[in-house]
Amino acid sequence: MFLWLGDNIYADSDQPAAITDLYARGRVVPSLEPLLRSVPQLATWDDHDFGYNDSDGRSPYKAESLRLFKRFWANPSYGESDNPGVYCKQHYGGVDFFILDGRYHRDRTDAPDGADKTMLGARQKAWLKRELKASTTPFKILAIGGGWSSAENEKGGDSWAVYMAERNELFDFIRDEGIAGVVCISGDSHMGELNCIPRSAQGGYDIYDFCSSPLAQMPAAKHTRQVPEVRVRDVWHPHRQRGLDALRPDRRHADAVVHATR
Repeated sequence: MFLWLGDNIYADSDQPAAITDLYARGRVVPSLEPLLRSVPQLATWDDHDFGYNDSDGRSPYKAESLRLFKRFWANPSYGESDNPGVYCKQHYGGVDFFILDGRYHRDRTDAPDGADKTMLGARQKAWLKRELKASTTPFKILAIGGGWSSAENEKGGDSWAVYMAERNELFDFIRDEGIAGVVCISGDSHMGELNCIPRSAQGGYDIYDFCSSPLAQMPAAKHTRQVPEVRVRDVWHPHRQRGLDALRPDRRHADAVVHATR
């Protein structure tokens, strides 16, 4: 399964014709066509395919962006009947994938962080908690555009690093409900990185965020000014890249083993 983790096009536009043209062009890239034809795919968006750079839930164009997104990405569902968005759950290969929408209901990024600041919105967050609690698979993959670690906490950052109260609320819920096997993946940062969010000291287990970015844009060296909780290895930024998560339940033990490779 291939997961598109946002900024799948760089539209930065409110014009339906321009957005449609960029999506359509992506469907006829010769080197991409074999993947599109043969591999199951799920997709979420980030700011550049949701709207303009760093756009949030105040965007007046978000309903139209969602309509166009649905035309080109065959997710199993989109949000809930009374709560729009691109979030959904898919069971595949013994794994539950939770594709999250970090844009449609997002509060403005530069608002002070706290219990009332949200990236997901109350309804999506309640859905995620409910579905995580109901999941019985050894792995639960949380997929979203922006990184889960504290790395992008600099001015102008728009990842979970500036929504830490809500992120920690989710991780506390995972701990308190005894939900095992949660692994995070993300994109956006224009570099490959594997970061750890230590949670064992709070009575849970350490949660890893595996970021693969970019697939087609130019890489960056932003890691020189960022400070995640724990950077597991030096970032990869010399070339465009893709990430591979190979998930193998450990048949000898109740818990599971994760292999993350570039």
